[in-house]
Amino acid sequence: MRTLEDQMGFYAAYHQDARNKATHFVGVPAIMLSLVIPLAWLRVDFGAITLTAAMLLAAAVLAYYLMRAQAGIGANSAARRAS
Repeated sequence: MRTLEDQMGFYAAYHQDARNKATHFVGVPAIMLSLVIPLAWLRVDFGAITLTAAMLLAAAVLAYYLMRAQAGIGANSAARRAS
C-alpha cells in the first residue's frame, strides 16, 4: 500500500499535464453549471428576499475556500513549503 505522501505526489504530477489542465478548465465549470442551474429552481421567498439552493451551494463553496486559504491549504501551499 502506498503512503499518503506517495499518493499526493502522483496526484500532483498527474495534474501538471497540459491535457489534464485543459480538461479541468472546461469540465469543472461545466459540472458546476450543471449543478447550479437545477439548484436555482429550488427557491424559498422571504418577502422581498429570494433564497435558492444555488445560493446556498455558492455560500458553502466560498466558505470552504476561504477556510482553506486561512489555514494555508491550497494550490500553492506545497510550493511554499518546498521553498
